Amino acid sequence: VNSMLAHRALIGGEGSGGVIAPQFHAGRDSLVGSALLLLLLAGETRSLGAIVDSLPRYAMVKRKRRFRGDTADLFRQLEEKYPDLPADRSDGLRLQFEKSWVHLRTSNTEPIIRVIAEAPSEEEAQTLASRFLAAVNKA
Repeated sequence: VNSMLAHRALIGGEGSGGVIAPQFHAGRDSLVGSALLLLLLAGETRSLGAIVDSLPRYAMVKRKRRFRGDTADLFRQLEEKYPDLPADRSDGLRLQFEKSWVHLRTSNTEPIIRVIAEAPSEEEAQTLASRFLAAVNKA
């Protein structure tokens, strides 16, 4: 949210499906998401299905593991293992591949680490998530 406000984003969200429209307020709001979808449909002649079909398809996989290790050390090791990948440390560690990404972050409420991967296919996303879960298991 802070980054959205700093960059004056028109809309944002997160992997859990929360939609944020900062011109209304800086919190997740399912009704705002529904209203934005209705606004889109009101200005379109295509059906919702046709609009969805025109968008690129990606699969997202979310996994979690119990973790009490040193996340700073784990993230450092992963950045060293993938030195050519753009890394974002603003919320855990997010590594950007050519057509996919993986995000590792600890929970604020439980002793777990979440691994979220997105790729052009379910199989690629599962493989990416499994690769990074294996690194978590070794840490």
